[in-house]
Amino acid sequence: MQNMNFYQTINPIERAGSDALNELKVSVRYDKGGVNYFNGSQDKRGVYVHFTPVHRGNGFESCTCLGEKKESGFKIFVRELGRMSQKQMDDIAKRVEPLVPTFAEKWNAEDWQGIYNTLQQAM
Repeated sequence: MQNMNFYQTINPIERAGSDALNELKVSVRYDKGGVNYFNGSQDKRGVYVHFTPVHRGNGFESCTCLGEKKESGFKIFVRELGRMSQKQMDDIAKRVEPLVPTFAEKWNAEDWQGIYNTLQQAM
C-alpha cells in the first residue's frame, strides 16, 4: 500500500495557546459516505482528498477541527466507488503527490478554487 498522506510546508497559521500550523497535510481517503454531521449534507461513497493544515512534533500531529477554512481545512470528492479499491486509491495518490507543492502555494494564497481546479485537472 502506497503512502496516502503527503506533507508540504506552508506559511505558519498562528493559534492561541498552541503551536502554529506549519504544514499542509494532503490525504487520499476512502469514505463510506452517509450523513455529514458537520453540515447535514449527504456525502457520496468514494475517494476524497483532504487538505488539512497541521503541526507535527514529538511524534504527534495537531490540527484545528473547528475554525476558518484556512486553519481547519476541507475535503474534495474525486471519485465515486461502491467499495474500497486499493488500486483506485493508489492511482489517485500517484496523481496527487506531485501536486502537493502547488497545493501549498495555493493554500498560502487562500486560492481555494485554484486547489479545486488543479485537483480536478489531475483526475
